[in-house]
Amino acid sequence: MKKSAENSTISILGCGWLGAPLARRLLAEGYTVKGSTTSTEKMSVMKGVGIEPFLLRLEPGLQGSAEDFFQTDLLIIDIPPKSRKEGDDFHPAQIKAISDEIKKHKISHCLYVSSTSVYPNLEREVKEEDAGIKGGHAAISGAENILKSISGLNCTILRCGGLMGYDRIPGRYFAGQKNLTTGQVPVNYIHRDDVIGIITAIIRQNYWNETLNAVAPQHPTRQEVYEQNAREFDFEAPTFAPAEAEGFKVVSSDKLLSELNYQFLHPNPLEFPYSHS
Repeated sequence: MKKSAENSTISILGCGWLGAPLARRLLAEGYTVKGSTTSTEKMSVMKGVGIEPFLLRLEPGLQGSAEDFFQTDLLIIDIPPKSRKEGDDFHPAQIKAISDEIKKHKISHCLYVSSTSVYPNLEREVKEEDAGIKGGHAAISGAENILKSISGLNCTILRCGGLMGYDRIPGRYFAGQKNLTTGQVPVNYIHRDDVIGIITAIIRQNYWNETLNAVAPQHPTRQEVYEQNAREFDFEAPTFAPAEAEGFKVVSSDKLLSELNYQFLHPNPLEFPYSHS
């Protein structure tokens, strides 16, 4: 995107837990922002903060009035599959429906919020080139490939680790559980503030047609993180069975650090700030 912020429009497909604060950040940067939601209740809230709201669903085909939404300089896609229960074809079908709109409206730039689940558990450090190995999330890799194949589209893929921060406190989901066997597995977490900062940096630096991992550079164990959360928020810590770390990966953010020169706000998951209520 070579236009100035004041003359650029960004459409965010999926204004949820990440997309909504990202939209507010981009509004503050001077962009015109359009956002989609599947909730009618959120429409007035979005409009109230300056986001032009659209009610859109992907089931997996596009449902809703999308013509104006796809009139944009940059499309940010933030609808990663929530689980593998839908099957490996559902999410790529969603992205195929979006790709048809990209082609129809001749959108020039796209950023896809992908996931490090594209990598299988290789029990070693993984980098961007390790995607596509058998055992990774096939729906994610299929979606990425659809977008990368669109002729003339400048598309950057951002593979995010587990999104944490604010009300997402990882240890809380396991409070009081007994004899967990994953205590020595290293985590691949990233704070929401950093994802927003990284996306903003990509746009500012016109960093297109690339693939980046977005994971905090420090990787403490799950046991360390869960016990720290329990101390901080006074819930019952889980207990852990003695077990070697297996079925894991350590996702490298070296490319992001070197090529974007990005400085993490929260590099250590043991020190992530939360807003617990």
